[in-house]
Amino acid sequence: MSDFYAVLKAELTNDPLARGYSSMT
Repeated sequence: MSDFYAVLKAELTNDPLARGYSSMT
């Protein structure tokens, strides 16, 4: 579940690194 929140936070913050993680997942 934490992964989901990590991706969601990435979307909200527009963090490029986290965004890459989101695409990889």
